[in-house]
Amino acid sequence: MRRWHPPTHRSTAILVPSTMAGALYMLLAGLFTTLDTNDPKVFDPQVAVAVIPIAVAATFFGFFLALLPMLLGVMAMYWLGSWNLGLRHPAAWGLAGAGITSAFVWGINGWEATYAQGLAAGFVATGALCAMLARRYVRWPDQEEWQ
Repeated sequence: MRRWHPPTHRSTAILVPSTMAGALYMLLAGLFTTLDTNDPKVFDPQVAVAVIPIAVAATFFGFFLALLPMLLGVMAMYWLGSWNLGLRHPAAWGLAGAGITSAFVWGINGWEATYAQGLAAGFVATGALCAMLARRYVRWPDQEEWQ
């Protein structure tokens, strides 16, 4: 019986995380922002119903915002991974995604802005998770882990 092999196209590695980036950021930014509050009634059912259309819109707009960074990141990490086997590890991809997004956040408002720490943490976590998800779909020609 033949084993199932994941897709090997780099386009899948770009499109899947780009699609998930908006809703994932909304989820993580909401989580990190609510961790800062001491309000026992954080999740209101009326707010939860309003989140569904916002999540759809975040998925749509997040796709277009994440498409170019994912394209550049996947191509760069693919090239670096062809030169260094250690950079093929998913943790290296996650660190690269978190490093690039944290540099972007620092460039926008610095680390001194306390009003947006939950939003910044959600952005950095989204970058790391999208990079690790992209690594899931990337294969190199000399890689034999699926044989």
